[in-house]
Amino acid sequence: MEEKKSFDLFALIAAICFVVQILSDVVDTIHLEYSYNFWGYLWIILTLAMAVALFLKHRLALMVAAGATALRWLILSICFDISWYRTLMFLAFAALAVVVFLARKIDANRYICFAPGALMLLLFLIDWVFQGSFKALFQGWLSVWNLLSDLAMVAGVALAGLWAYQTADVSEPEMQTVWNQDGTTVTAAGSEEEGYCGLAKHVLLLLFTFGIWYLIWIYRTTGFLNRVEDEEPRDPTKKLLLCMFVPFYIIYWTYQSAQRIDKLAIRKGVPSDISTLCLILAIFVGIIPPILMQDKMNAIVTADPNAPAFDTPEPPVRAAAPVYSAPINDVPVDTEPVNAAPAAPFEAEKPRDVVEELKRYKELLDSGILTQEEFDAKKKQLLGL
Repeated sequence: MEEKKSFDLFALIAAICFVVQILSDVVDTIHLEYSYNFWGYLWIILTLAMAVALFLKHRLALMVAAGATALRWLILSICFDISWYRTLMFLAFAALAVVVFLARKIDANRYICFAPGALMLLLFLIDWVFQGSFKALFQGWLSVWNLLSDLAMVAGVALAGLWAYQTADVSEPEMQTVWNQDGTTVTAAGSEEEGYCGLAKHVLLLLFTFGIWYLIWIYRTTGFLNRVEDEEPRDPTKKLLLCMFVPFYIIYWTYQSAQRIDKLAIRKGVPSDISTLCLILAIFVGIIPPILMQDKMNAIVTADPNAPAFDTPEPPVRAAAPVYSAPINDVPVDTEPVNAAPAAPFEAEKPRDVVEELKRYKELLDSGILTQEEFDAKKKQLLGL
């Protein structure tokens, strides 16, 4: 644990390096009176996202931000022109995302953690040495900023890769048994509190992280909802990638996850019916479903464990209709009853009442309200067995 904390310094230094890169770009913009386009602003946003992820030591956020940065450079190469600069930028950030992902694998090659920094260093060696940019260092103070920016980017990417590998937790997640209100159990990874996030914090992150938190939330929510009983476990990484790269898949994921939330809420005694509403809102107003879903998950985590579950209640079992027999009059022993005919109607009604009650209990058995054992017990009671 102490060794892991010592490597956290790498993450802090890498975050500072990315901030220096952003400041350098701002200085460039002010000095040259240059206005960024969409791709320029996206570069600043993604660089800031990587800095924040490293400062918070959030591995998943770093992987997503690095992957999005690599995708940006790839799109620029395809849509505009393929150059060695953009190609190496794409490879460096793609390597960083891969390092963060593979660092959790026990059999990962340790030398892979040096790949992002090596690619970034190669990029700037070509730019400064072979492209003649090093001579510009003596032509003005702005070139100093450019050199500082480049060195900061090399150091940031290299240290981020080292931190991701050295602090990787390769141990299996702790499994927890979750008890439902009806006495059943389900085994899930991690603690139940992992599904909780303050609603105000959640909304602010959705609004101001430009989609980065949304992707992190999809990963966390997928893992949290694996504790739902009678549902197949889902791979959070696979679902995250499908939501990122498959058009409209996120709508299906939202509906499926909302259904699981409804099931988990009912088991925890929390009323919930948000699946259809989330499906409709996911089509037209995509930012609302994650808010509704997180609010319901917060209610599930903080629910009173003694609250009754919202399972379909069993209706009270009707008592068997009393069977009346003919009244017996007090008569002398040596005197025969005058007329025993009144007993006949009652005796005739007894089988009909028993049949009707058996049919009624059979209907309750078929609908799942009564178990087979309860039905057999009532049947014996009615038949007098």
